[in-house]
Amino acid sequence: MIIANNSYPIMKKIIIFILFLNIVSCSFQKEQNFPSPPKIEKEIATDTYFDITIEDQYRNLESSKDTIVQNWYKAQGDYAHNILSNISGVDSLAEIMQEFSKRKTYRIRRTAIVDGEQYFFLKKMPNEKKYKLYYKKGYNGVEEFIYDPESFKPETNNNYVINYIRPSWNGKYVVVALTYKGREIAEMIIIDMETKKPLEQIIDKSWAASFYGVDWLPDNTSFTYLHFPNIDKNNKRSKSNTQAVLYKIGQDPKKINPVFSPQNNPELNLDTTSYPIIDIKNSKQKYAIAFMLNVTNYFDAYYTEIENLGKENIKWKPFFTIDDKVYRTQYSIDDDIITFKSGREASNYFIGQTNFNKLNFNSTNKLVEEKQNEIIDEFKVLPEGLFYSTIKNGVQAKFYKYNSKEEEIKLPKVSGGIALRSHNKKDLFVTINGWINKSERYFYNPETKEFILTPFSPLVEYPELDNLVVKEIEVLGHDGALIPLSIIHHKDTELNGENPLFIYGYGAYGDDSNPVFSTIFLTWVKKGGILCAAHVRGGGEKGEKWHLDGKKLNKPNTWKDFISCTEYLIENKYSSKEHIAAWSGSAGGIMVGRAAIERPDLFKTIIIDAGSLNPIRDSSIGGSSNYKEFGSINDSIEYKGIIAMDSYYHLKEDTKYPATLLNAGMNDPRVAPWESGKFAARLQELNKSNTPILFNVDYNAGHGSGTTVGKVYQEWASNFAFAFWQTGHPDFKLDREAAFGNKKE
Repeated sequence: MIIANNSYPIMKKIIIFILFLNIVSCSFQKEQNFPSPPKIEKEIATDTYFDITIEDQYRNLESSKDTIVQNWYKAQGDYAHNILSNISGVDSLAEIMQEFSKRKTYRIRRTAIVDGEQYFFLKKMPNEKKYKLYYKKGYNGVEEFIYDPESFKPETNNNYVINYIRPSWNGKYVVVALTYKGREIAEMIIIDMETKKPLEQIIDKSWAASFYGVDWLPDNTSFTYLHFPNIDKNNKRSKSNTQAVLYKIGQDPKKINPVFSPQNNPELNLDTTSYPIIDIKNSKQKYAIAFMLNVTNYFDAYYTEIENLGKENIKWKPFFTIDDKVYRTQYSIDDDIITFKSGREASNYFIGQTNFNKLNFNSTNKLVEEKQNEIIDEFKVLPEGLFYSTIKNGVQAKFYKYNSKEEEIKLPKVSGGIALRSHNKKDLFVTINGWINKSERYFYNPETKEFILTPFSPLVEYPELDNLVVKEIEVLGHDGALIPLSIIHHKDTELNGENPLFIYGYGAYGDDSNPVFSTIFLTWVKKGGILCAAHVRGGGEKGEKWHLDGKKLNKPNTWKDFISCTEYLIENKYSSKEHIAAWSGSAGGIMVGRAAIERPDLFKTIIIDAGSLNPIRDSSIGGSSNYKEFGSINDSIEYKGIIAMDSYYHLKEDTKYPATLLNAGMNDPRVAPWESGKFAARLQELNKSNTPILFNVDYNAGHGSGTTVGKVYQEWASNFAFAFWQTGHPDFKLDREAAFGNKKE
């Protein structure tokens, strides 16, 4: 809590208020042996959307600047922390995660390779809390330390971290974005690699870690980035009217030079809730591509010669349209040849080719036809041919080469997912992933067809995970759809219906829940639990149709698929309703929240991180492009879909709900923390079971996990400890005396 100087009267009022909350909280619920959570008075608001009137019981919790509301948030955070920190076993979980981490002598992330095999990367040693910037010449080159985020504005005590880097094509400069306390909108500095020191200019109001980051021009002295004119998270329109701007090394950062935006290009009639992006994929590209990024997979795009970016009144010409369905701007430009991935009349996608001299993105220009049971994923164009990957059900990957005919390339080992990287089309790196197989990066030699292991960080063995098994199955859904379900457990696990089971999913934006080796998640399995991933509709595991079948008015399929997967696990004795924990975050909060409300009997506990739980209000307030995925409350048809997916609205009286843990960061720029706050207040009011409802508020966090590795482990240890406690694991019990001064459990 930050208190102004000479603020004793303010402090006294706050203390009195918190004491009042504690007095109220000490009235025990009949079915619970620990105090009720902090209360706050309701302020009911009524809204009518076409033929439906909605009563919003806790509209006042949206006023995060209100002192009473602020104190309630802080009291809720303290209440949750008291419980989470006093569950036996929570520290042991964090220690297991730390021990897994310490096996690596160091960790590498955000590697960027540019001209002449110049490697820029973030590195963290086991005894360090933050990643620092390093450089080396060539894969086997000597590492050189470049920049420590601790040196950025030390006088502010803001504890900055690096969340993005982007070197120029020739490696002479590198942009470094820094932020703190979970904020995503960053300040950017430019390091001169000749002096190894930052230039004096600091560029603010940038969201480099998202929205495609920084794109350097071929001249290596200028770059484009997305500029946010207003970064006040309390401003309902703070993410509107953004601009793609050009910055030249040495200029005053306060001088904004827009090159593409709704305001700068009114003739294009651009959407103010989408984000203007300039895309330059390689140093030899003649054209700059511009498009308005939003939550959809397809956009209208424009182009101009790169030399025009420094001029006034840029003439942007049509490149492709939203109807061409070029998937998430997956295209490659080689001279005037454009290779692209498209979903046009192809739910599983095809790869096509066209020419700048005669643009044609329709399905007549195919290199690789749509496949029936595989989704075309990534591709790279090299002199030796077109290389691409596919994925089935989001979990089974294959690797292909096309050069007049198609050839499947055998991978070094079975893979659940493949990532392809190439640098100036001189090389090809293939990274393979799996649930229980650690991520491995290979250099692929097209001539010899060899895979050469080239890890960025040391290879580590995890022998205690050798006896884990993975099952990939399909579950029959409520309407006959087959839902992919991944199940991970120890080979000796007895399917007796009593195993602690952790099931998660997402189901939005067409994103896949691909296999990823995570020692954090596998900690759950190491402690005797079963881990499951439900690949529900709304995601992209089965192509564009799978996404559309869980979008807008079809959104109920998302949580009904999740319910179907949970029912299957119960019917087949993997677990039972007394031992099942469900988790998701962000847009996945719709899935878990609605599943738990529709079938509260299926889950012992739910955990939601930064969840979308009140989309009616999110859609009403506006200012973002989420309406393109979920629908608009102001649309005479789509409003019914928004109301259907709103968990807060659908909470019912006289219902026994699962134990609930809601995590939210007060610096979250994507999902307002009041969505979790309102859901928590209403659920605490209505819940008729003897289950804890915790609203874990973090004033030093944003959207998702913490900014340091240690904090991430502590957050996940708390999630798992809460889930193990509620699902009956004997190692996890609440120390009531430590938490509340009551008798131990």
